[in-house]
Amino acid sequence: MTFRALLDEIRQVVSAGLTDLGYPQESFDLSEPPRPEFGDVSSNVAFQIGKKLN
Repeated sequence: MTFRALLDEIRQVVSAGLTDLGYPQESFDLSEPPRPEFGDVSSNVAFQIGKKLN
């Protein structure tokens, strides 16, 4: 699996999870974190949804 394919799958799973939990669909970013100790993929989805809920 390529990194691009992994990002596509993560995007689909996160979007489906938002729908299942009743949250509004929101565009969000997935990226490689600036430092390896932060993990393999980072996202701003929590911040994007948080703006809509407050």
